[in-house]
Amino acid sequence: MAGVVIIGGGMSGLSLAWFLREIKPGWDVKVLESEAVAGGKASTVKEEGFICERGVNGVLDNKPSTLGLARRLGLEPLRSNEAARRRFIVKGGRLVPLPESPKAFLTSPLLSPLGRIRVMMEPFIPKGDMSRDESLADFARRRLGRQAFTWLIDPMATGIYAGDPERLSLKGCFPRIHELESRYGSLIKAMLALKKAARSRGEEGPGAGPGGNLTSFREGMGVLPALLARELGDVVRCGERVESVTGSRDSWTISTSSGEEISASHVVLSCPAHSAAAILRGLDPELSGELSSIHYPPVSVVCF
Repeated sequence: MAGVVIIGGGMSGLSLAWFLREIKPGWDVKVLESEAVAGGKASTVKEEGFICERGVNGVLDNKPSTLGLARRLGLEPLRSNEAARRRFIVKGGRLVPLPESPKAFLTSPLLSPLGRIRVMMEPFIPKGDMSRDESLADFARRRLGRQAFTWLIDPMATGIYAGDPERLSLKGCFPRIHELESRYGSLIKAMLALKKAARSRGEEGPGAGPGGNLTSFREGMGVLPALLARELGDVVRCGERVESVTGSRDSWTISTSSGEEISASHVVLSCPAHSAAAILRGLDPELSGELSSIHYPPVSVVCF
C-alpha cells in the first residue's frame, strides 16, 4: 500500500488528495498544512454582511476543471454580472475605461493618435523568432508599440500575474498569443480569422482578453477548499509544519514541527517555493537554491 504525504493544504494539495482517494482507495494519503485552516490563498472572510476574499476572488469558466470539481462537491457556481466585466486603467489621476470595441479604441484617451496608428500597423510587423523564449514586454513592444505595452498590456499582465512583464515568459504565461502569432503572423489577422470562423458556426468570436467569465460561489471562494477538507476528514492535518524531508526513491521520512517522523513512499510538495526550499535544504541543496531564487511579488488585497 502506497503512503502519500502531500505537503501543503491549499487547493492543489486538497484536490490531489481528493482525487487520489477516489482513484486509489487503498492508498494511505495525508495532507500536512502549516496553517490552522486549510485552503491556502482561497480564503473568505464574512464581516458585517459582506463577503471579502483574502486572495483569489474567482476562476475563469473557460477552463472548467475547477468548476467541475465544485459541482461534484454540490457547489453551484455563481457567475459575475456584466458590470464586473468592465475594466479601468488609471491615467493622469483618473479612471479610463479599457476599450472593448474598435470604435472605443479609436476614441480612447489611453493612447495618443500615434500610439493608435502604431497598434493598427501590427498586421505589417514581421513575425518574430518563434523558437525564442521572448518576454511579454519585448513581444508587446515589438508587435504593438511602447504606448500599447504601457497602457494596455502591462496592466493586463499585472492584473493576472502580479508580475513584471519584463520577466514574464510569453510562451509560459500567454501560450495562446504565442500560438496565434506563430500560425497567423499577426494578432489582428488572427482575431479576424477566428471571428470569421466563429460566425460560420453561429458563435460569438473571441475577445481581446484572456476569455471566460469570472466565476465564484455565493459564500465566496473559501467554501471550495473548506468542503474539500471536510470531505477528506482526518486525511488533512492542520497546524502541522514540515521541517524537512530525507530519504530517497520510494522511502522518505517527513519530520514535522511537533517532532513526529512520518514514513512515505511518495512525497508531494504543494507549498510555496520558499517553503519547499527550506524543507529540501538538507536533502538537495542545489534544488533548494533554485527554489529560493523564485521571486514572489508582494500583493495586497483591499476590500472597502
